[in-house]
Amino acid sequence: MLECIQAHEEHVSSQILTKCTMDESQSDVHVIPMGMAGEMWPFFQPNHRACVDYAERLDKHYDEIVAFLPTGWADSSNWNKKNAISRKTIKGNNDKQVTVEIRLVAYSEHSAFPELCSFVEFLRPRQVVPTVFSDENDKRKMEGYFRMYIDSSRAKQRFFQSMKSSSDNVGGEEKPRAKKGDASSQMNSVETTTCLPEPKKQKLGNDATCDDEQVATLLSMGFNVDSARNALQTCGGNVQDALDILLKQQHPPVEKGKQDKKEAAKSSKSSPTTIKAFFSPKSKDS
Repeated sequence: MLECIQAHEEHVSSQILTKCTMDESQSDVHVIPMGMAGEMWPFFQPNHRACVDYAERLDKHYDEIVAFLPTGWADSSNWNKKNAISRKTIKGNNDKQVTVEIRLVAYSEHSAFPELCSFVEFLRPRQVVPTVFSDENDKRKMEGYFRMYIDSSRAKQRFFQSMKSSSDNVGGEEKPRAKKGDASSQMNSVETTTCLPEPKKQKLGNDATCDDEQVATLLSMGFNVDSARNALQTCGGNVQDALDILLKQQHPPVEKGKQDKKEAAKSSKSSPTTIKAFFSPKSKDS
């Protein structure tokens, strides 16, 4: 991955390899193996001892260690959220006390949501199958995000063809296939095509229309019928714009003054010990 970044010489990130070294003694910032600082399954379990053992192997006599654990499971449970910062003092092999702080950092390996939508829209698959979800409701909600980008007509066609294949094999005997040009073959073709009705269109005003599938997409995301139709009417039937409108209605923007007060109150309640303190020069009195 670093070699790929290095290939783009015009970008500032291309110099990353020149800032890295394989000599552990030359840097105080290290990339450690995944799982050394802690495990994420079934919940966050920090491993302070492993961090101390690693630091002692370097023989640099650290008093404090900070480990960052980037993971997509940082906000997966209330436990992980409440224990995202774990601080503990460990006695080293030479009886020296070492303070270790391990922090979860919300991180995702996949692309941003607009990029995922663009990718699915380009491929037009029959189905999108979520692989990470909390329950069936969460899975259906994720499927709803991409429903407007899949090739629904192809999916329906495959479904009806599978039903036809099953009916042909009823009783364990496969029915003979009709020859091309046969009347029965033409009838089967008509039956298949007539099973794919066009979605019903609804007038939204200003000559804009939406179909039931667009409304169903917003319904699958948890919005009610009236809100979905009103949002579609406002943006001329564009589902993505309608989704933005509905989300803003649920989470209205906070005024600048109020936001600053909230952030100030939040920071005043937080612990005075922060990561920045670890890198600040110590005073002469301490």
